[in-house]
Amino acid sequence: MDKIDWKILAELDKNLRIYTSKLARKCRVSQQVADYRIRRLLENGLITKFGTIVNLKALGQEHYRVFLLLMRKNKILISL
Repeated sequence: MDKIDWKILAELDKNLRIYTSKLARKCRVSQQVADYRIRRLLENGLITKFGTIVNLKALGQEHYRVFLLLMRKNKILISL
């Protein structure tokens, strides 16, 4: 994965329904390159599915991302 793949993932994280042409402009690549890279990310399992994310702020709720690291005797058990 290079910088372009990371940009594509970041843009898809912001807006899942973005047109490939607009995504390509934002990542400064051609539409064909953006389409190829999305397909490659799907084939490699880095993108497993596309789905809907509910805007909790619009519902008057807040959203938090929690990263948790559990350790036991200096060994990592679970890392999220």
